[in-house]
Amino acid sequence: MPAWTATDRVLELDTNRARLNQTTLEEERQKKARETSVGRIGTPEEFANAAVFLLSPAASYITGVMLTIDGGLYKGLF
Repeated sequence: MPAWTATDRVLELDTNRARLNQTTLEEERQKKARETSVGRIGTPEEFANAAVFLLSPAASYITGVMLTIDGGLYKGLF
């Protein structure tokens, strides 16, 4: 369950949002970053690291999980 991740698609969305809001791309990115506990959006590599772990022998006893990879964006309880 990834949150905002620095991908080409998110760049496109942020660029369009900046145009609509008459802001800059950086301002739109900062809005997303402020919503997370770590203060930034994720990278594709961070999402890939979690996927690689789940596919590795180290996760052999994990049979199902909804893994939140969001830098602390989700503030609720499960």
